[in-house]
Amino acid sequence: MNMTTQIIPVEFNKDKLEQLVNRKFGELKIGVETQDKIMNTYLKIVEDNDNSNGNGKNKKDKEEKKFNYVYLHNCRVGLLNSMIGAYDGKDAALAFRAGLLHDVGKTAVRDQTVYNADNFTTKDRAKMRLHVPYTVNMIHSAFPREASIILFHHYFQNESYPTEVMIKELLEEINMDGFSEKKAKNYALDLALADCYDALVTRRNDKFEFIITPENSKEHMLDAYPDHPKLITKLYDKGIFGIDYLTLLGFDNGE
Repeated sequence: MNMTTQIIPVEFNKDKLEQLVNRKFGELKIGVETQDKIMNTYLKIVEDNDNSNGNGKNKKDKEEKKFNYVYLHNCRVGLLNSMIGAYDGKDAALAFRAGLLHDVGKTAVRDQTVYNADNFTTKDRAKMRLHVPYTVNMIHSAFPREASIILFHHYFQNESYPTEVMIKELLEEINMDGFSEKKAKNYALDLALADCYDALVTRRNDKFEFIITPENSKEHMLDAYPDHPKLITKLYDKGIFGIDYLTLLGFDNGE
């Protein structure tokens, strides 16, 4: 097992990634008004937050913010989630939009906790978990189905959140309009896997003694989602997970 492959840099070529995202809007026939609302309202807030001086706890925190940490993560997860959705017969456009929007609530997390890479405490973790209800509250009027999916995107992991009580309260605020909780969870599992996979293969995680590459990521995905080995294995077998991430997203296309 190769554990020395160079990690994908956090900045991940912003201009090219935005080009790929814009192209995907066209491929999925998502209207210009919707694209503008996602990219120039919600994700613009995220990008501005990434690039602000903020309240970073140390120099390293502020350096990380220069790389559009949350913004680019949302973009990559949108692309990846649309591929997963298309593979397993879901609405790829809905999956794409949910992926793009899934972490916009991190802009409301207090004290710039999202940028604290070191000494992540129990209190930091509790603050970070609030990004889910923050996101739902920010987008549910404009994107109710996406909000209901995002509500469950940390539901399937070992330490699930939000609480069942909070989920129930938030669902009551969303106009589901025939989009069932069961269907939201079905889409949310794909989003959860896309979110986790992107984090694994693009970030240096101090919990591990080596860099997690796409090629050696499978055991970590299975550990994170032990109740879903069948879908995870299918995504590796299909070549959505487990191959060069730059190539998968479209960076290695000769342009």
